[in-house]
Amino acid sequence: MILKYHPEASSELDEAFEWYENEQAGLGDKFIAEVETAILRIQHFPQVNPIILKNIRRALLPGFPYGVIYSIKDGIIEIYAISHLHRRPFYWKKRG
Repeated sequence: MILKYHPEASSELDEAFEWYENEQAGLGDKFIAEVETAILRIQHFPQVNPIILKNIRRALLPGFPYGVIYSIKDGIIEIYAISHLHRRPFYWKKRG
């Protein structure tokens, strides 16, 4: 499957990395590793995560209050957001 990132999702990933790295050296790297693991899991098993809105799914990140928000359509996995789960729910809806 082809993997596409919404530009704002990439920005969210960078911002979260910087925040965690500023909190504790190495924590940003652990965050990135969890995101990468989640995305690999999504690529191998795209339909395993629950649908949270129409055709949008969410993969949770262990140890972090974040989720990878994505959809699957025509062989393309589109990452809409790297979303903090305790802030503004569904703010990313307009991206789809």
